[in-house]
Amino acid sequence: MDFADRGTLQARLDEARRAKSPIPLEVVAKWSLNLVSAMRAINARLLHRDLKPDNILFVGETLKVSDFGLAKLVGATTRTVTFKGGQHVLYMAPEAWEGERNDIQIDMYAAGIVIFQVASLDYPYRLPADGADLDAFRRMHLLQPPKALKSIRSDLPHRFGEVVHRLLSKRPEDRYRTWDEITASLERSFAQTSDSVSGKAPVVASLVEQAAQRHREATTRQLEEEALRRTRAEQHEVDCLQQAQVVDRFRELIESFNAETEGRKGTLEEFPDGRFEVRLPYAQTGALSFFKIDPPLNLQPHDARFGALVADSKGCGFNLLLRRRPGEQYGEWAVCRVRVNPISGRAHKHCDYFGFGPREVIEIQRGHRAAHVFVPEFSNDVDGAIQSFLKSLY
Repeated sequence: MDFADRGTLQARLDEARRAKSPIPLEVVAKWSLNLVSAMRAINARLLHRDLKPDNILFVGETLKVSDFGLAKLVGATTRTVTFKGGQHVLYMAPEAWEGERNDIQIDMYAAGIVIFQVASLDYPYRLPADGADLDAFRRMHLLQPPKALKSIRSDLPHRFGEVVHRLLSKRPEDRYRTWDEITASLERSFAQTSDSVSGKAPVVASLVEQAAQRHREATTRQLEEEALRRTRAEQHEVDCLQQAQVVDRFRELIESFNAETEGRKGTLEEFPDGRFEVRLPYAQTGALSFFKIDPPLNLQPHDARFGALVADSKGCGFNLLLRRRPGEQYGEWAVCRVRVNPISGRAHKHCDYFGFGPREVIEIQRGHRAAHVFVPEFSNDVDGAIQSFLKSLY
């Protein structure tokens, strides 16, 4: 390949940051158009999939895009993460994180971040505190709105900021269809600079700025709603996974019982409302039901947003609480047996220990924090609690 005698774009940006000297507007325009021209040529045959300032070299003052280690033919079907390694987490488009089809819009997104950095010497998103947390980077690209370029550098043409923000759209179909469209938009945005300087149409400029601000606000609200939806969906998936573990343990014990007896068999029956009933021959019926806890119980240092009630026909039994520490995704089940505080003067009609359903489960938090009518007692021995419960049905 040609020898790149003037280093990398990353080195130029680092030098400008150290000098606290923004890249001149005419250079921002030249480099942006140069990069778009290079990507147009590349995407005619290949997807680069690893565009970043370290891979952009200078031959004289001309940008050259290098490092095609993750490239693939346009239209070919491959995974974004391959045996060669994945795309850099700072430049990976949302659809790449989601494992969706690779199209040239993946390179457009990365180019948008590079151009943002050239224009502002800043990164478009708030970076995760933990640089090793890949899920935090995924959520950053999927759910964070990019910073407003004009808020970082006021002398940038307004229309240029709109072009860059469109390149950073979360949905690939909201970006540009072709690099030619990007070239035309960039050229118009920099042509706008002279009009703005000469004072033409200040009212129009004000209206455009207000419209852009409303668009940013609407985008932020939309992304916040999407973040909440995704969080709830992910929580539901985890809760279903953890629920299955408890149900499977009940089923395993009943199947083991059935394998050891020639008499009537035990059953675990699921009902349409999600409730389970445990029936062992000649024993009282046991019930298992799961429920969301909203708001979550605050059981420092844990919280619990998902739980289960295990009870016999008299209401005796216990709660299972899916406890998590801050930042923990899966959590672990804990047993919570509730008893009545003897100094309260109250007593449970039938049971020494019992559990609560979704409406009363807040009493566990109250009893955990201070002296209360109900006293929760916690244990990590989930398997032992399930076995003891099955024995208690006789």
